[in-house]
Parts: sequence; C-alpha cells; structure tokens
Amino acid sequence: MGGTQVLLTERDAVLDHVRFLVNSTRNEREANVVLVGGAVGTGKTAVLTRFAEIARSRGAVVLTAVAFPAGPEVSSGVVDQLVGGLVPQPRRPGSADELTRYVSAAAPRFNARVLHRASRVLTEVAQESHLVVCVDDIQHMDAEAVQFMLHFIRASAGLPVTFAFTETAGVPGTGTELHDYLARHQRVRRFTLRPLSADGVQDVLAEDVGRSATALTEQAVRITGGNPLLLFALITDLRDRGDDGGDPGGTGGAAGAVPRRVVPGENFQRAYRSCLRAGGELARKVVTALAVLGDTATALLAARLTRTDIATVEAVADWLGQAGLLSWLRFRHPAARAAVLAGTDRDELIGLHRAAARLLFETGAPTREVAGHLLVCGVTDEPFAGRVLADAAEQALLAGQAEDATAYLYLVHRQPADQMEEAEAALALSAVEWRVNPIGAVRRLHGLAELVIEGQLTDHRAVAVAENLLWHGDVAEAEQAFTALHERADTFDAATRSAFAEAVSMMSAGFPAVHQRLRARLPDLEVDAEQPPVGLTASSCPLLTFGRVRWVRDEEAADAAEALLAATPVNEGTLPRLTAAVVTLVAAERTDQAVSWSEHVMREIEGRHAPAWQAVLDGMRGIVALQSGDYAEAEAHARAALSGVPARVWGAGIGIPLATALFAATAQGRHADARALVGQPVPASMFESVYGLVYLTACGEYHLAARQYRSALERFTQCGELIAAWEIATPGLVSWRFGAARAWLGLGDQGEARRLLEEDLRLLGDSPSRGRGLSLRLLASIHQAGRRQALLEQAVDVLSRVDARLELTDALTDLGTFFARRGDAKRAVAVTRRIVELTREWRAKAPVKRAPRRWTGGTAPAEGQARLTSLTEAERRVSAMAADGWSNKEIAEALSITVSTVEQHLTRSYRKLSIRRRRELPRQLLVAGQEQTGRLVG
Repeated sequence: MGGTQVLLTERDAVLDHVRFLVNSTRNEREANVVLVGGAVGTGKTAVLTRFAEIARSRGAVVLTAVAFPAGPEVSSGVVDQLVGGLVPQPRRPGSADELTRYVSAAAPRFNARVLHRASRVLTEVAQESHLVVCVDDIQHMDAEAVQFMLHFIRASAGLPVTFAFTETAGVPGTGTELHDYLARHQRVRRFTLRPLSADGVQDVLAEDVGRSATALTEQAVRITGGNPLLLFALITDLRDRGDDGGDPGGTGGAAGAVPRRVVPGENFQRAYRSCLRAGGELARKVVTALAVLGDTATALLAARLTRTDIATVEAVADWLGQAGLLSWLRFRHPAARAAVLAGTDRDELIGLHRAAARLLFETGAPTREVAGHLLVCGVTDEPFAGRVLADAAEQALLAGQAEDATAYLYLVHRQPADQMEEAEAALALSAVEWRVNPIGAVRRLHGLAELVIEGQLTDHRAVAVAENLLWHGDVAEAEQAFTALHERADTFDAATRSAFAEAVSMMSAGFPAVHQRLRARLPDLEVDAEQPPVGLTASSCPLLTFGRVRWVRDEEAADAAEALLAATPVNEGTLPRLTAAVVTLVAAERTDQAVSWSEHVMREIEGRHAPAWQAVLDGMRGIVALQSGDYAEAEAHARAALSGVPARVWGAGIGIPLATALFAATAQGRHADARALVGQPVPASMFESVYGLVYLTACGEYHLAARQYRSALERFTQCGELIAAWEIATPGLVSWRFGAARAWLGLGDQGEARRLLEEDLRLLGDSPSRGRGLSLRLLASIHQAGRRQALLEQAVDVLSRVDARLELTDALTDLGTFFARRGDAKRAVAVTRRIVELTREWRAKAPVKRAPRRWTGGTAPAEGQARLTSLTEAERRVSAMAADGWSNKEIAEALSITVSTVEQHLTRSYRKLSIRRRRELPRQLLVAGQEQTGRLVG
C-alpha cells in the first residue's frame, strides 16, 4: 500500500462530502468552506490533495497554496502561490498576468487597493467557472494572507467558490482571525481527522503482510498510536529490512516469510522528526526536553528545562498524544526518543543534559539519575559533580553494574581538581576496573605506585597498591612501596595498620623470596595489629584472594571458613572473604564442603560482568574439582580462568590455574595437551612465590606420566631447593619429596626413593593428611611383603580419615591385590567389598564423573572405540579385570577358568586393541573392571 492510500484510510466520510460539495457548489452557485483539522501526520494534506484532484476532474479551476511559518520580514507566501496558479482566462486574457505583476510588486505588504484588485480578478474567474481555493496549514498564514483570504471569502458570496482549508490542531499560529471568522461562517463544514483505529491499522498492514497483520497490529498501534504517517514509515522499514514476509493470503513479501515483530527503523525516525517540525518550534523544544529527561520527565521538570510553564507543556503533550507521537509525557517506543535526540544539535543536547543534571540535583533526584546526565554531556565542573559521580559508581557496583561504575569514575578521573583528588579518583577507578577491565587497572598501578613511594598516598589503599604490584610481578616497585609504607608505619591509623600487617603476612606466605629480602633490610617489617578476617580493600585485585590463604591444613581455620560461608551473603563486597574461605576448605581437605560452597558462590555471581571475579571463581572451582577427582571439570574451570583475564592480570598467581589444568590433563592421559601447557610462558616473579612451587610440582607430574624421569626429578628437586632457600617450614605445602621418590623409582633407585619417603613422613608427622597417606602407600610398594601389609593398612587408615576418595580407593586396591596374591581370598574379597561400598556411597552423594583410580594407561580415541566393541564378552571381561590390577591367576580363580585361558583371552585382546602390554589397556576397561569386581563381590 502506498503512502497516500495509508493516509486516506478511514477518510471515506470526508471524501464523500468533498464530492457532494463540488457538485452542489457548481450547481447552486453558492460559496462553501471545508475545514479539515487534526493532529500532525493524520493525513490532512492527503485529503486536501484528493479534494483538488476531484475538483479538477469536474472542470473546476483549482488554486492551491501551502502556508509556512513566517518570520518578521518574510510572508507565508500564500497570496503569491494562489495568484501564481491563475491561468489566462478566455474573456480577459491579460488579467492574470497583470495581477501577478501587481501582487509581486506589492509583496510582502498588501494595502486595501491590492487586496481589492486581487479579489476582483478572482471573482471574475469565479463568474465564468467553478473556483476551488485550497490552502494547507492555515495556522501558519501571516496577517496579510489572512486579510486577503477574509476579503475574498466575503467577496465570493453568491459565486461558485469552494474554499478548502487544513489546520493542525494545537499548533500555535498567526491565523486566529481567520479561524474565528470560519467558526462563525454558516456554510463551513468541519472535519477532524483522528489517528487510525486498530481495525484501520490492521487493514493497512494486511495489504503488506497478509494474515500476519493480526499478530502485528497490537505492536504497530502501540508504536505509532495509529498515526498514518508513522504507520506508513513503519511499514517501509519492514520492507527495507526484507522481512515484511506475508503468507499465501497476503499481497506483499516473500512467501513463507512471516514477520514476528515490528521494529522501527530509519524511515520511522525521519517521519517522527517530520511530524515534530510540522508541530512547530514549541513542540520540538518540549519533546526534546522530554527526550533528555527520559523516564524522569514530569511536566514541572520539562517546563523548567524549556523555560515555559506547566500548562504549556501539558497542552503540547496533550495534542502530541492525540497525534500518536506521545503517550502523555512518555514516548511510545525508544526509537521515537532516539529520533528526537539524533535530530537535535549536539551543543543544544549538552546544554540540556547539563541543565537537567543541575535541576535534578536541586530537586533531590536519585544520584544515578543525576550522574547519567553528567555522563552524557561529559561535564565535571559543576560543584556537585565529583561527589555525585563517586556515589553513583558505588551504587552501580552494589547493583552489579560495574561497567556503569567504570564510566562514572572515568569522568571524575578526567578532570581532577588537585593532586589528592586525582589520587582519590584513580584509586576509585582502579577498584572498579579490577572487576570489569582488569588489564586497565594493572596499567594504572605504576601511577599509583609513584603516589605511594612519594608519600602522597599513605592509608590502607596504599597497602593495596603495594600488594597489587607484588602480585602482578612488579617486584622492584613493590619492594619500594612496602619500604616507603614501613617508614611511615608510626603514622598509620588502625585500619591501615591492620591492612599492612595482613599484607606482610600475605607476602610471607605467598612471596617468601621477596619477604626474605625485605626482612634483611627491615628487621622490624612485621607490625603488631589485630588481624581482620581475610578480605580485600576496595582497590585490590580480586585475584589477590588466593594470596590471602595459607595453603596448609588448618582445622580451626576451616571451621571459621564454614561459619563465614553460612552467615555471609554473596555480593561484590563479600566475595574476597567467601572465595578465600572456600580455598581454606580445600587446603583443609574438606572436599565435599568446598564443592558445595563453591557452587553456591558461583551461582550467586552468575550473570554479572566481572571477568576478574569470574576468573577467581573458576580458579577456585578448578582446585575443588581437582581435589575431588573430577579432572574434566577441573581442567575446564582452570582453562576458563586462564582465558577469562589476560596472563598479565594473573601475575604470579597464574601458577594456580596453570598447575590445575596441567594436573588434570596429565591425570586424563592427554600428554599432548599437558605438554602444551608446560611450554606456556610464565612470569619470572612466579618463581619467587609459592605458586611457582605448585606449578613445578604439576610439571613434575607430567614428566612422570610421560616417563621422562630425569626431567621430573629436576622439577621436584628445584621445588625442594626453593623451599629450603626460603626456609618454609610447611612440609604439606607441596609434595615434592613424594614426586621425587617416584622419579627415583622410575630410574631404578629404590634406596633414594625410600630415603625421601621416610623423610617426608617424618616431617609430616602423625596427623592424618592426604600427603601422609600417599607416601605410606608408595613406601609400601618398595618394601618386602612383611612390611608392605602394615604400610598399606596405615595408608588406608590415614586416607579414610581425610576426604581423599580416589587415594583411598587406590590404597584399598593395592591392599586387596596384596591379599589376593598371597592367596588370602577372604581378606581380598573383604577389601573389594569395601571398595564397592565406598564407590556406591560416593555415587549416592554425587555421581562420579571419573574413574576412582589413577591410571597411566591410554584412553580409547575414536578409532579405539571401534576396537573395544570388537572384543568378545569373555575377552572384555578378562581385559577389564587385568586393567583393574588383577593378576592372571587371580582372574582365573575368580572366573573359574584356567590361567592358560586367561592368557589366550589377553593375547587376542592385545592384538585387537593394537597394544603390547597390560599397562596400555584403555581407561574404559578400568571402569568395566571395577563394575565386574562389584558383581563378583555382590
């Protein structure tokens, strides 16, 4: 449907009267007036144009004019247009040309003589034929044009003259005298055009989208208010996007493409601005003020912003509402507001937003509403700006809207008043950037470091800067900052003193090399202070959470951590303590609790745009999953942590997720992936921290799995040398002796392996721990049978008292195998039954996603899966039990077959699986073997 058709929809009544009026005027030779009113965009001009077409088709002389808003020295041009439309008449061929010259010479001011002469010529035309005079937008006619029209209407009495006028409702103009006269004229027929009804909108849409019009009508009415001009623009946007669709019942669009929603585009916005221009300057100013104020708009605020009165604003809002442009003081669709803002001069917009910010601040509006206007206009020189923006940033953070907080603080930071205010702004901005743009916060550290070193920043936030420098590898600057703070320790308030004591404690536990150097220069580095709960200051990197935890088993600390997790809600302010509490549970080997609480924290933070915090939580969840034996999940979280923020942001702490991913990939037998992780560049500062020790241990585990025993021994030995050099008295921090012992065993030196394991057990003490259980089990493997049983039983006892399900299963398996090989079937079955019971218990708590036993054999790749299916049931059963550690004799006794039969099954299985030895049996057979064990015991 074309634009004119849309504009003439539901206009049948006025068009029927037009036809009647043209005929009756010509026959009765009596002047008549038609006045078509209505809001902007309702089709008045289209009706007037159709009126002129009908009149011409019936032989009438038609003169047309459009009135434009006139200035002090410029006329509306109506008389010139009407006179210019005359053509020479047969009886008086020169009259039209003569009048045109006469009027042009007198314009823009007309005296009575000119008006009389022009009126006389038009009257002569009317005496010979039906004359139709059409004038659009008479509200814009200037005084001279009004006088001319009044004179001509009076002179046309008894002549076949039809006057057709349009007038836009509500638009102030200068044509009031003509309007008043027409109100008294007896032969005036008035029509008011209103927006289309819902049925009318549906009829228009049906021409383009067929039966889909029903579904789109409600949307179109809501957006356009039924305004025909806006509706046509909306349909044009549908066509331009190519999704106007339609169905077999429609007349437009591609078959089968049915639009699901109406989205205003550029055509709609242009049409909206066109309607506003037609409404006049006052309407434009009021609507622009409403667009600037947005959802906070009231008639009072708009009046103050436009420097007018409430009644005027309400009147404008009322007639624009009748036009479908507004819904009282609100826009019907965001696209309408966007159209107004896009069509407004930039300087005007900046001025309006500045004025709006000042106005809202004075009237006590919410802080973020005021800050929003300051943000748009980029203004900070208002007296209230700095305080408002800082408060808005804090509120945005609490609401989880860190990007908004960053924007507010960037604006404050851009125009600081003095050096201290610059430091305040930089610190506040840094605090927000850690959450949303951590790399920006890292880059900002050097500027902040200068303030700390020069003594311009000395409170608890200065301590956070020093910590961040250390964490991110700027060790030299960090040492300078800590030295500068130490020199001013006597001036610290209680909060700063506690923060400094905590930072030194963190340095001692996490960065022992740096702590050693500083202690050598500053013997009294530690200060006395009441230690607060684990937490971070506002300007700290969230990743420093890991630096707050002492990675040792501490039951008292674990109890406190659980109490904290149970009593504390999850938000930006509490995340440091909550995350540190979960990691404390991991260090205390409370795996089940750590899993539960980590999932709780991650659920609560989900959906917030805070990449640094997400990296922390992924790193934490990876550690928890690794300890619980879920290697796939551990690796997934660790890799998410590594990719979530740049390596520069992780700093020395990159050793945590990197080691987690390396441990997990190695445990899953994916040596190529593990090798790639070993080759990843790491910061040198990591090897001055305990995170370097964890990383070295993970590398050692990879080399062991790859049978690169010399390389493994080098890594574990390097780890031990660093611990000795740093004088760390925490034997359970990393299990380097346990790793080195396995490397020596791989190299065939049982004596050195035994020495390391016995030393490890002596240092670990008698308290139950995962490390002690692992060392006992490994030591059992290199002792004679008499000592082996006792060591394995000790390992089982220790591991059963800590949450180490995989390690306990391994120790029980070794113990059951020991009994089976000695021919003690009764005790072997008892141990196997316990394994099955434990497995069922663990599966009841949470489905086991990984085989509950470490395995150095291969996994079945895609082609290997096909080979597994080629095994017969007997071959699969025997191979599965062999994968689970059963000897040929044990398998034969359990299945009541001969040893020779077992060997034959294994030989055929090896050939089908393309392997040479038992240890290469795929992991899938290990799981099957444990299930087979369960069936045998049950």
